[in-house]
Amino acid sequence: MGSSVHGLCVSEPQFPAPWHFHAQFELTYIRRGSGVRHVGSSMEPFAPGDLVLIGPNLPHRWESSGGEASMVADAAQALVLQWPQELIPPGLELVAIHELLQQAAHGVVFENGRNRNFANALHSVIEGSGLDRLLRLLRLLEDLSQSRLRVLSADDFQYDLQENSDSRLNSVLDFVRHNYHRKVTLAEAAAACELSSQAFARFFQRVMNRTFFEYLTEYRIHLACQQLRQGSDPVAVIADRCGIPSLPLFHRQFKKYRGTTPLAYRKSG
Repeated sequence: MGSSVHGLCVSEPQFPAPWHFHAQFELTYIRRGSGVRHVGSSMEPFAPGDLVLIGPNLPHRWESSGGEASMVADAAQALVLQWPQELIPPGLELVAIHELLQQAAHGVVFENGRNRNFANALHSVIEGSGLDRLLRLLRLLEDLSQSRLRVLSADDFQYDLQENSDSRLNSVLDFVRHNYHRKVTLAEAAAACELSSQAFARFFQRVMNRTFFEYLTEYRIHLACQQLRQGSDPVAVIADRCGIPSLPLFHRQFKKYRGTTPLAYRKSG
């Protein structure tokens, strides 16, 4: 039996989602893999247990760590649900769910997403069909509406849905992904999306709500956070590997974006 709720079990060498948007709500649970998650103006690391709800037409991108595809066939695993805006009508019984869906306009991450009950419930929705799948989705959303969450994208984030900028933005984000470890210039980044340096700077600031070099530094710090938590390499080695060879500068930038020192961050994990 068909269903308006589309369910998908992703299993790939790396997450295949480029910067894009669509008219459906989307709920994504990361089962395996890590990297950087973009939702509107938000950019954060993600890891297994990451659970995010995204509203219609909100641009997003899941990017696996590293510049090359993993040799492991199922290194990136996720459960994904999508459904149209009109599927869940207003009603007194659904007030809490609609409040949650309104917050999803800016994207939300569930702070207790690592609770395996949510993963099991999401998988149950995917396994269902027809009306049963819809009812399971409503139960899951009701539980999520009572959960701790954090809004991701800034209230003032605006994206011109008519602007043909997706391919250009994906080009420059891919450029960063493959070159973050070295010194890069604005001209190089601009060339990646076939713009002049001046036009590129305006384009990137308008779309991402930050300058290109602010984005690049923030990206490097997020990758450093993953390496601090996942390994035992010295801070200086990680800083150099992530493209900030100056240790004093790395400490200043880390404190700016994470509010603590690299060693304190490592110990807190």
